[in-house]
Amino acid sequence: MSELTEKLKAAPPAPASRRAPQAVFSSRVDINSLKGEAEVELNDEPGVVTEGTALEFLEKEGQDPSLWEVVSLRRSEWDSPGGNRLEATRVSFRRRERAAEHDLMPDLDDLHAAVERAVAADAWIDPDFGIPQVTNVAVIADPQAGKVDHRGGTSELLQRLEMSLARWAAYVQEQQPEEIILADAGDAIENFESVGSQDRTNDLQLTEQIRVWRRVFWKWIDTAAQLAPSVKVLSVGSNHCRVRRGKSEMGTTLDDFGIEVLSQVMDMAEVYPERYGHVEFYAPDQHSESVAVEAVGGRVLGLAHGHQVRNPDQLGKWLAGQALGRTPIGSADIAVFGHFHNLRVQTVGDDRWLFIAPTSDNGSSWFRNLSGAESAPGVMSVTLDSDGWRDLVIV
Repeated sequence: MSELTEKLKAAPPAPASRRAPQAVFSSRVDINSLKGEAEVELNDEPGVVTEGTALEFLEKEGQDPSLWEVVSLRRSEWDSPGGNRLEATRVSFRRRERAAEHDLMPDLDDLHAAVERAVAADAWIDPDFGIPQVTNVAVIADPQAGKVDHRGGTSELLQRLEMSLARWAAYVQEQQPEEIILADAGDAIENFESVGSQDRTNDLQLTEQIRVWRRVFWKWIDTAAQLAPSVKVLSVGSNHCRVRRGKSEMGTTLDDFGIEVLSQVMDMAEVYPERYGHVEFYAPDQHSESVAVEAVGGRVLGLAHGHQVRNPDQLGKWLAGQALGRTPIGSADIAVFGHFHNLRVQTVGDDRWLFIAPTSDNGSSWFRNLSGAESAPGVMSVTLDSDGWRDLVIV
């Protein structure tokens, strides 16, 4: 075989790689202020990342490192496709003020203490701030604190509501409304009197459910108070929050744990009128199940839970009866409901609008197993002005 033949048969040399070396470093920071927990995950060469490195990343997110302590550190190593030996380090932190406690609650242990921990006076809203006659409406519906289902339990619910609050606050800061209407559309807690399975599946006792909702609702109210010169807070009775003995309803329609929480957060706000004097609270009158307020643009917003009918298609007829009966929601230009867990928007009557807010809960597998349908969780936000409504978003 000739020398030329040998060269032709030889394998060609591998092409030289022109790719730039891949960066091996990556980071992820999760901060759950409701639970007082944080997690930092850093990927780098072995031996580079320490607890101090993780604290530096918390500081970059605006956290004071002295307020956090390490509760766990986990490492793992692997070889990247490029041949680099990499190490993943996951550091979990807990706020020092929560170090002695092991519950899942946000840091709002006492009503008055929560007010005393409010931010400094220089963060208060400017009374001249806000676009005139523009209202942002935020509707929290059916969180059902204590319920466990396919989307998780209390921890997952708190994370979901915290993310909704962060997205909503950022949206309102850009919008700059003159007014905020914050509505609790009912079923804030799961309770134990709806179905027998609650005794075995709930992850919170009844008092704990109430406590979690009070803390969550207060954080939304405190945030709203910093975002607009006028804030109206609404709450209505609902089937899960109703005080019951078995299936029997006890007392009047105001014997409701959700309305009781509204009275508690109102007491909290009254402790600090310099900060919360522009926040007003509304609940139904005795023996009523709806409430209505007039927005700064002149539109009337009405709120009821929705358990007054068996399916959402009956709400239009129910509203017609409420108009004849001159109930609060019967006068509404915008009628808002919860209860049915799925977003719905429709016109009724003479240019009146019906909104059903989506749920924030952990899912309803019984309904999915029955129908195949599933809700998409979130908090509904819609803008009102003198012309009507616009800019519907789910946060």
